[in-house]
Amino acid sequence: MVADAVALVVDVQPGDVEVDLEVVLAESDAELVDRAHLSVSRASIATADAAAARVAAARALRDRGFTVRDTGELLGVSPQRVSQLLQL
Repeated sequence: MVADAVALVVDVQPGDVEVDLEVVLAESDAELVDRAHLSVSRASIATADAAAARVAAARALRDRGFTVRDTGELLGVSPQRVSQLLQL
């Protein structure tokens, strides 16, 4: 919309107008945005760690003779999910 408005004022085609937008946040808002990004990053790492731990636990329980059903009960997942975890 800004490019269209500028084009009207200076009598050029809107495609000839280039608009660069720079957002400047208050320091407190920038800190909140940074915190949000950091939290998402940490959550992603935690999710990956949890997935790896679940696979390791499933393998360890299998190696100790637990059934797929029992392993699922212990890990809080379905026996089908345990089978999937054991294939990873």
